[in-house]
Amino acid sequence: MTGSDAEARPVEAEETPAPPPEPLPADIAEALGEAVLESAVEGGTVRLTVRPEAIADACRFLRDREAGAYEHLASLLGLDHGDALGVVYHLYQLHGSARVVIHVRVPRQAPTLRSIAGVFLAADWKEREAAEMYGIVFEGHPDPRKLLLPDEWEGYPLRKDYVIPEHPFLTPDPTHEL
Repeated sequence: MTGSDAEARPVEAEETPAPPPEPLPADIAEALGEAVLESAVEGGTVRLTVRPEAIADACRFLRDREAGAYEHLASLLGLDHGDALGVVYHLYQLHGSARVVIHVRVPRQAPTLRSIAGVFLAADWKEREAAEMYGIVFEGHPDPRKLLLPDEWEGYPLRKDYVIPEHPFLTPDPTHEL
């Protein structure tokens, strides 16, 4: 090949259309009904946004589901969305690769959810951490004591509006007197 014949031409990738969205499993859609505000299924992961008052019932249904139970609570994370607070729950099947991610938003002024510690024992310390760091109240939690911070700590350090107080161990000034 010589001259213009030797120039590399870009290879055009064939565009494949996006696969159609997977439907929410019928038993989940039927059982949770109006409690589900949004849903999506992608690659075996069911993503749900549920009403705050329905979180414990939704988790209980998913744990006890006959068509593939989600028996493992892998994580429970608090979030600060700015205008609201939230919690994200990651549930997995022990005998399979399917998972459910549940999002719940609560008002910043009254961040209250029912505890799921009675549904998943693993939620106990995870809820305590979210309560301590974000100020989310988990009603019915069996042991709502602080987990990480001293009892006298004021405020919720992972909220976006938290102001770090003058404290000898938190100040960035190494010359600050103790």
